[in-house]
Amino acid sequence: MSNLLAFFKSKVFVKNLLAYLAFVILVFVGLSVFLGSYTRPNQTYDVPDFVGDKVNIQDIDLYMKDLPLRYEVVETVFRTDLPEGTVFFQQPGATIHTGMRVKKNRSIKLRVSTRSKMVEMPDLAGKSSIRFAEQKLINRGFKVSIEYVYSGEGKNQVLEQKHNGKRIEPGTILPFGSKIVLVVSKGKGDSEIELPNMIGLTICDARKRLENINVVASFVCIDCEPGNADQDCRAVIYVQEPDHEYFSTIAVGGSMVFKAWLVKPENVDDFRQPIIDMDFDRGGGTSIDLDIP
Repeated sequence: MSNLLAFFKSKVFVKNLLAYLAFVILVFVGLSVFLGSYTRPNQTYDVPDFVGDKVNIQDIDLYMKDLPLRYEVVETVFRTDLPEGTVFFQQPGATIHTGMRVKKNRSIKLRVSTRSKMVEMPDLAGKSSIRFAEQKLINRGFKVSIEYVYSGEGKNQVLEQKHNGKRIEPGTILPFGSKIVLVVSKGKGDSEIELPNMIGLTICDARKRLENINVVASFVCIDCEPGNADQDCRAVIYVQEPDHEYFSTIAVGGSMVFKAWLVKPENVDDFRQPIIDMDFDRGGGTSIDLDIP
């Protein structure tokens, strides 16, 4: 025991202990200096200003490629007052406004605008009140204009709705803010026009030819699959009412019905409405004299 105490008191032990402590201190100081220079704990960076029209979210990766910072879109909010992809909030705020600087790899949280809200098209055809139909569209976020046409339907009745020049069916999903054209009847005109002859044309071709003719056209494909609109461009019209064989004119805004098939039937005449039962007022115009037994 006395020998052990003598060893701890010896100069050799004290020198070795001091040398060990000096080594530990040097290692600690060296690591501190190295880590300090490597991680740069006191180095900070300016926070860019993303809010407003300075940068769109689609271009933000290119904008930040040389910055040691990251970003995160935490929320996308529907805003009609801002262009698509506009940053309207960021956290932390820009250094130019807050004076705050951040360390490397700090994540900037962003809230971004979108205008891609989708809305369902209501069923408006046949509604007697223009204002009712117009207000219903406005309430759903659509922009509305009205197009008046001559028609055999009642005056001010909504005939159809269009988007980008094409008819759209009820239930169609469109972006919020889409422009909708309400096609509205202004009643039958006092004048008559030459009765169009669409026999032998496809439904698609007939629709195009009738675009600038003031008649209300209805198309029926007898042997088409329900809901297969692509077949309209192959279905050929073999029957029309009023029939061009018996009538030469039709009242402006008069109604016409066109019947088409993918494969021409042998009994086309069976699908024609008997001339003695036809509503001449609907077709308008002049009929020829028939010797009906």
